[in-house]
Amino acid sequence: MHSHGSSTLPRCGVAALPAALSPITVRPCWTADQQTQHLSCASALARGCSRTSVVAGLSVLAIGWCQSMSSRSKHKGLSASRGQPVEHAKSVEATIETLQSWMEEAQLVMAVTNKGLEAPVARELAFFHETESAVFGNRLYFPWRGEGRCPVVHGASRLLAVFAVLLGKDLQKVRDAKDPNASFASYVAHAARQNLRQSLPAYMVLCAEKEDDPGANPPGRTISFTADCRVGQGGAERLALGDRADWVRLKQGLRQGIQDAAGWVLQPRAANAEVSVWAFFAPDHVALGVEVKEVETHQAPAILWSRLPRPGMQTQIAGAMAALAAECVATMDGPSIVVDPTCGMGTLLLAAARVWPQVSGRPLRLVGREMNPSQLQKCYSNFSSCHLDMSDVQLKDGRDPKSFTELPDASVDALLCDLPSGAAHKASSDLESYSSFLRLAERIVRPGGRCVLLSERKEMLTRRISSSSWQTVASWVIGRGEGNTLEFLLIALERVTESDGPHVQDITPLYIRDN
Repeated sequence: MHSHGSSTLPRCGVAALPAALSPITVRPCWTADQQTQHLSCASALARGCSRTSVVAGLSVLAIGWCQSMSSRSKHKGLSASRGQPVEHAKSVEATIETLQSWMEEAQLVMAVTNKGLEAPVARELAFFHETESAVFGNRLYFPWRGEGRCPVVHGASRLLAVFAVLLGKDLQKVRDAKDPNASFASYVAHAARQNLRQSLPAYMVLCAEKEDDPGANPPGRTISFTADCRVGQGGAERLALGDRADWVRLKQGLRQGIQDAAGWVLQPRAANAEVSVWAFFAPDHVALGVEVKEVETHQAPAILWSRLPRPGMQTQIAGAMAALAAECVATMDGPSIVVDPTCGMGTLLLAAARVWPQVSGRPLRLVGREMNPSQLQKCYSNFSSCHLDMSDVQLKDGRDPKSFTELPDASVDALLCDLPSGAAHKASSDLESYSSFLRLAERIVRPGGRCVLLSERKEMLTRRISSSSWQTVASWVIGRGEGNTLEFLLIALERVTESDGPHVQDITPLYIRDN
């Protein structure tokens, strides 16, 4: 396994927020000696503190968690990431000012992800990029001031470089127009002429024939594109633009508006398009953006999801789990070890291989077990396409302690597992499996290491967690499956020693029911 990137974690800091947002101030509190021993920082919301400021529908995920760490100190256990606003809503003008300030001073980016994953993504942005973020209309936005179009965000399924946000008075004008669908198309064209160019990849701008060409078309030809609409919730387009909004005409208007402004050629197939444009409808705003491909991002990962013949589980969930696990990487001799006792197609292990180079220069050893020969062959195919060592991925039962006899006690940095659950699995069988996996984790995960788990059987999982072995780092209920209708518990645990005492906290209020 090849490794690249810096081994230094981000320094603890709070990126400046616009004055209108009244950020929560947190001062760094570690010493230089402690920083050398073990670095760790994340956002208040992402740790589970969830302190939130709200500005006219804009829920700001304030950054600013920092805690001194040494080789012996531990994080305090924190549970549900469901906080309450600490400020009343301000004026619509303040909201518009905030978004405009982000767009003026940086590239405004939308991170599209599963329901409930907004908080883990906010945590990831804070920890890896020291970047503030905001949930607005059920979508996560953040300003990007670094190199490249956007950062790598492992917990996002898609990133959009936003070139326009229709809200406030402008949204009302479109809503009140004689034909809101035609008015929306006019707005798209106007916004694209004004701002589209700044959201395009650098190579497109450099190759553009004219400096004032919003579509940055190269000499002698035009860019091919696709354009599509999405909603943050059912009927969001009507909530935003009124009952006269027609979904088909809005799509047509988006495509026609881009064509009129940029001179691009509409491509019927996304695979052949150079640019993908999206409109996301929320009840209180509409965002227009250009999709960012991973190869265009800042410090693009060496392993691209597009290379995988069979991705397996949703890559954004795998990425979020791997990012949570990677926070614990410490300065140790020898390779890092990440284990998945039920690896399936290997998506979680591959996610770890993508994230680890961002936080550690150490070699990474990936250990997986899978009982299904067909799944294992798909896993081998995925590993081969990414040129990864698959010698430690074997056909064995991960519930059997004998399957991991080669791993010494307290030798593993992280255990990641998408636990068996749902209608295809019996609860009694899952109970036995969960106990086996957690016993394995208690043996092989080192003190300070992480165990990141995902399960639909939420209460069953939490009942299996030993308070003498683990402390809760963070937990969220996230959506999964078609339409995000299935509720899964995503929980990150940190291994403690017996002298640290019990740390697991009660997260039962998160649950609607046990499955």
